[in-house]
Formats: sequence, C-alpha cells, structure tokens
Amino acid sequence: MMDVFFEKGPFALAKKEKHTLLSTRLFKLTRQHYANCPEYRAMLEALGFSPEEEVPYERLPFLPVSLFKRLELRSVPKEQIMKVMTSSGTSGQ
Repeated sequence: MMDVFFEKGPFALAKKEKHTLLSTRLFKLTRQHYANCPEYRAMLEALGFSPEEEVPYERLPFLPVSLFKRLELRSVPKEQIMKVMTSSGTSGQ
C-alpha cells in the first residue's frame, strides 16, 4: 500500500485520493497497534474506537504525545525492537 505514495509524484493524486489513501493506511496502522498493545487498546476502547468500522483519519482517536513518553506502548516484543527514535522537540527541554 505504501508503494502508491512513493510511485506517484507529490501532485499526481487528487485531494480526495490522497485523503482515502491516508485514511485507509492510518486506520490499518491503528488497528494493528490496537490488536498488539493491550494498553493502547484500553485507551482506544475508552475513547469509543471500534476496529471493525473503518473511519476517515479525522475520526481516529488521537492521543497526547506525552503518553508515549510516560508509558511503554509497543506493538512488538522488546526483542524485535531495532531502533528507538527520540525527539527533544517534544520534551519541553
């Protein structure tokens, strides 16, 4: 699915096509993390998220960045983590 983003030029897709591609990809990504991270699943369920009903990205639950700094939210076993990225731009330092 990501190939579409790289195969086309930045202005090759109409706004509606871009919206559909982004919505579909973000929903699938959200559903993947929902299925593989119990803590993330609990937060999304509290917000009323349903993995069965695909919605546009504007209706996906967004979580504060600070949650990812305070909690260990991961969708893969620790042994499979290959790289950890950090950003000082969101730390308030």
